[in-house]
Amino acid sequence: MLFIISVALVVLLVISPYVVTVWKRYKMLRRLTAVAAKNGFRIRRLRKLVCFSLNRAKKYDILFENKSCAYAVKLWSATKKDSTLVIKANGSIFLSSMSASPLYVDGTAKERRKNSRITSVPVTQNNFRVRKGKPVVNVLLYYPPYKEVVLDLGKSKRRVESGDRLFDKVFCVPAYFEKILCENAVDAAKTEALAPKESGVPNFTEKS
Repeated sequence: MLFIISVALVVLLVISPYVVTVWKRYKMLRRLTAVAAKNGFRIRRLRKLVCFSLNRAKKYDILFENKSCAYAVKLWSATKKDSTLVIKANGSIFLSSMSASPLYVDGTAKERRKNSRITSVPVTQNNFRVRKGKPVVNVLLYYPPYKEVVLDLGKSKRRVESGDRLFDKVFCVPAYFEKILCENAVDAAKTEALAPKESGVPNFTEKS
């Protein structure tokens, strides 16, 4: 019995970050859905169990659409909130975090940086249809967040912010995306508000 309880506790410890991520995604999408509906947008879920979508899944998760424009949304969430997401110049990614080294003789410990395995990000495939001629903006909806998201260009590094372009998408935290939906409810034909700000961040998309 003690063994079963121990195994259950270990399993719970392992999956708890994912459970928290799914719950936070659910609350975020519930709010955005209400805001979008209030501002005249129709919401189309493009897959079952949207809250369980993987970051590097090959298709979009949700479509926000009104008569004049549409937003194709890919969800991206952090399960390790103390880690930094690093994006390299070729579009590959890895997580970086600080961990304590073994104690020294004097009882002190020194932090060292630990990096995960480098992986690629596939091109996101369109899995929806809209009226011909309707502008579609691809969005990377980012929540819950990492400690930070960093662009590593080799000789320089910079923090990625909402409005920058990553993987052929506009990088958005929920508040930024909500603001866009509200602004475009007044006159959705004015698509200037849909465009990302000029930030000098290259548009990284890993080729499949």
